[in-house]
Amino acid sequence: MKYWEIIADNLSTAELELGLCLIRGCREETGQRTARDQELHGDLTWRGEQ
Repeated sequence: MKYWEIIADNLSTAELELGLCLIRGCREETGQRTARDQELHGDLTWRGEQ
């Protein structure tokens, strides 16, 4: 079992997708940020402000 498979059990789909985005260095650095990236990053920012 891979590490990400272990942690995936404790994450929501959005959190897992955000994690994979961050692991890849994210598309934001290439200027190809998608609406889904924006949604995930926006959610992270919102949660961080709580």
